[in-house]
Amino acid sequence: MRLTQMSNSLPLCFCFFVTFWTGLDVETRLGFGWTPLMYAVSVANCNLARLLLDRGASANFSKDCWTVLMASCTASSSEDKIGHCVELLLSRSADPNMVDR
Repeated sequence: MRLTQMSNSLPLCFCFFVTFWTGLDVETRLGFGWTPLMYAVSVANCNLARLLLDRGASANFSKDCWTVLMASCTASSSEDKIGHCVELLLSRSADPNMVDR
């Protein structure tokens, strides 16, 4: 694994650890006020996003007018991975018209 890949996955690994092994709620706010789902979709990790959604994470969470769907659409990844995450979020009732609540 390259150093850039490792540094990009560190926040995601931290989210996974905090959420699942410490028993914290999947809606826990981490750095920048983001939930673990926001971090997962921001790197197009569809498998972790699915796991978080299955455990009750909100597909409609937003922070500072930035939604989970927006984070997914602007992920640093391939179009295929981004597309899978966007499809997953939409299938879990993510509102594409939502800006902030």
